[in-house]
Amino acid sequence: MPEEVADRLMAMQQGLDGARWVPFDNFHLTLAFIGDVDPPDLRDINEALSTIDQQPFDLELNGVGHFGDRKPHCVWAGLRDTPDLTILQSSIVTALGRFGIALDRRKFKPHVTLGYLKGLSQEEVEQWRIAHALASERPFPVTEFHLYRSHMGRAGSVYEILETYPLSFSR
Repeated sequence: MPEEVADRLMAMQQGLDGARWVPFDNFHLTLAFIGDVDPPDLRDINEALSTIDQQPFDLELNGVGHFGDRKPHCVWAGLRDTPDLTILQSSIVTALGRFGIALDRRKFKPHVTLGYLKGLSQEEVEQWRIAHALASERPFPVTEFHLYRSHMGRAGSVYEILETYPLSFSR
């Protein structure tokens, strides 16, 4: 996330006592979740992702929400699902599928996780959601995507960029 967008996301990280807020450096949009892989598979993943050919585009924040109907477990900031974002996400899934890489099959819901919840009621989370419902930001450019490795630590996940894939104007 660009710094000004990450700053806006940080400003939303309040009002839910006991939430475990995601650090500034961990804000990201998951386009495809690959899971645990063996080192030889990383070569195939890199080769597959290197085939993505798409022009840069703009994204913008689009409201907030939570996962977990009866027991909310996560709050997030939404991203407007534009045709360009849909094309990028489906191109990644298709490219990885051609290399036999199995993916998590949940429906794509563009969002940036803001915090993890434990023991908060639906009412508390709904009040937070209403307070931040109009969350928006000027569109920001998307000029690349990354392949991340996550490492579990005491304070949660730490993300390491393994590869960067620039979007190009070649089309």
